[in-house]
Amino acid sequence: MNYRHNIEIINNEALGYFKEYTLHSVFQPIYSFAHAEPVGYEALLRATNSMGENIPPVKLFSTVDNDNDDDELLKLEQLSRSLHLLNFDRQNTGDALLFLNINPHLIDNNNNSMKQLIEILHDYNISPRQIVIEIVEELVCEYDNLVSQIQYLKMNGCMLAIDDFGAGHSNFNRIWDLNPDIVKLDKAMIKRLKTSSDFLRPFSSLVELLHGSGALVLIEGVEDEEDAELAHDMDVDFHQGYFFAHPVRELSLLKNVYNPYLTKPFQDKLATRITPRSSTLPEHLEFLFNEIATSVQFDNSLKHYCERLLNHPRVLCCYLLDDQGYQIADKLYGYHATQLSSSHHRALDKNQQDNWSRRSYYQRAMASPMTIQISRPYKSLTNLGMCVTLSIAVEMKRKLNILCCDITWQDIKN
Repeated sequence: MNYRHNIEIINNEALGYFKEYTLHSVFQPIYSFAHAEPVGYEALLRATNSMGENIPPVKLFSTVDNDNDDDELLKLEQLSRSLHLLNFDRQNTGDALLFLNINPHLIDNNNNSMKQLIEILHDYNISPRQIVIEIVEELVCEYDNLVSQIQYLKMNGCMLAIDDFGAGHSNFNRIWDLNPDIVKLDKAMIKRLKTSSDFLRPFSSLVELLHGSGALVLIEGVEDEEDAELAHDMDVDFHQGYFFAHPVRELSLLKNVYNPYLTKPFQDKLATRITPRSSTLPEHLEFLFNEIATSVQFDNSLKHYCERLLNHPRVLCCYLLDDQGYQIADKLYGYHATQLSSSHHRALDKNQQDNWSRRSYYQRAMASPMTIQISRPYKSLTNLGMCVTLSIAVEMKRKLNILCCDITWQDIKN
């Protein structure tokens, strides 16, 4: 199906036409504190009528939803996706991820909508690995079909995000069944955190549970510094909201926007919750890691010391942090870590100057120098797999540095 006849390029911007409406794309950045810059952008639709009046997207889609016209709804959805993809691709976005909202009603009706999405990506020469499909948390009649369609998208390289979790029909069974890469917490969560200190602990437990399920966590509705502070302290991976940036048509407008909060030093206000944890570590891995820790110096490259460790089949990567949690140099990837070559990894792994000071493996290492720390299992922000991190604080030229090694979780006890 070709939607180009409903799209016109004016001044290097793609505009869409549906009935009497003119459509255009805007993009809101999604930030990571570790990277201090956008890792992706959510595409949002904007519309005007023949009088030039702004029409809310909900009202636009209601014009076809109310008529129960699936063909028209599919046309509008496909036109919107094509518009977003064209406008995203024409801008200098590098390896950034594009978050696309999908109407679950289309999935429910089993009309090959997801197959057509993959076809559009191929038509526009956009890698599915740069695409994050957002599914709204709501009741879906044909649940088995939803699972099947999501599996199809993942098989073709797309990532999945559950949107608005914590509102409406939120259900942890869907987290287990759909196995999302990202869970987007509804903006009501941040409002609850601001109004009730009693919600801090259960919210922290929720984030920990989602991490344990293999998902990264994004919180929406970050509108001021207090919101950002709360999200920062709760170990949330991604942050989105007006405090960082409003949606814009031209991403170049964001290049000169600097938010000093993104580079603010991390202060762990919940340090009292950090308790030692035990984990089984293969003796050979512990020996290799400890061997590096007791010998590494800056007079040789880190790779010089890590050769044997990097050749271990369970090792994903090794890296050094300074005493403020900043990554000192590029990661050294394990020789068997072939899964790290995807576009997802390139978008999220910015390497030097990433800051990992809010991670427990950094905090524990700083608190107990020369003692190997083993994190709990979590979904890595940089390789999107479940892993654990070994860390140890070692003194180098009278300064503490943190040696880290990420290891695949599923095989760690073997």
